[in-house]
Amino acid sequence: LVRPVHRALELAGYSPDLVQIVTGVAEAGAALAESDVDKIIFTGSDRVGRLVMRAASAKLTPVVLELGGKDPFILCEDINLNSVLPTAMRGVFQNCGQNCIGIERIFVHEKIHDKFVEMALASVRQMRQGVPLREAARG
Repeated sequence: LVRPVHRALELAGYSPDLVQIVTGVAEAGAALAESDVDKIIFTGSDRVGRLVMRAASAKLTPVVLELGGKDPFILCEDINLNSVLPTAMRGVFQNCGQNCIGIERIFVHEKIHDKFVEMALASVRQMRQGVPLREAARG
């Protein structure tokens, strides 16, 4: 995820170290918020967002919060389910659901509901967790 960002920064004449991505649990977030970083952009829950904001406010560190929304995905009765299913699956599962614009709720017209559920279940049952490149290398 970070390599393309770093490459884009280099091509634009900036240091690739301008953007750093930190993942972790509460301890990692607390350490980051209490450090001397210039800005924090946080994606996560409302509860943890409040903690990040509180910790960053002690040093007046600018914070951007992308907190849990309720982004709907609406399927009308005339939609082509084959064309929309990949978009729905990506919107729900991309980045393990930790996505500020990820789909939270899917509203499906009653006339296509059962078919959509059948197709979505088949898609989900084929999903595997893990590092995709490592799995592909195993064949």
